[in-house]
Amino acid sequence: MKKKIIAFGLLGMSTSAYADVIFPAFAGPYVSMLFFPVAAAAILLSEAAIYKILSSKSSIPAVLLLVVTANVLSSVVGVVITAVLPSGLVEGPQGGIVVGPDFSLYFKLSFVLAYLLSILIEGTILKLGSGKFSIDRPYLLSLVANTASYVLLVAIVWWEM
Repeated sequence: MKKKIIAFGLLGMSTSAYADVIFPAFAGPYVSMLFFPVAAAAILLSEAAIYKILSSKSSIPAVLLLVVTANVLSSVVGVVITAVLPSGLVEGPQGGIVVGPDFSLYFKLSFVLAYLLSILIEGTILKLGSGKFSIDRPYLLSLVANTASYVLLVAIVWWEM
């Protein structure tokens, strides 16, 4: 199956490529954003709206900066952490790597794990910047924002599958 992949270059420029893509199951939530860039933008905007509503003293540009920073750092840490988990990939009968029998289970579990990691990582980032961004309860804000964004992400991914 051919999928269009949007890759962001070092200078923020985008390029397109077509490929048969195979990835470790626990990278699912992070790879999903590459397949659905419009969804990624919608998810970031939903989090920004929640941050703004629950921390109304912060300006919109500050909220957007905080959301993007928290999500980028959370994604980097999440990819590193999940890299040590089982991939769900196996060697194919004629060589090469193919999706194994446990891939689907791992892929589904990856969203739960990424959701929990996002709450903890982004909550910690919010706590560290809470004075600068007028955030009273950073972990609650992270919980609410990530719940909304992961409901949206899971709905989009499952709708497209």
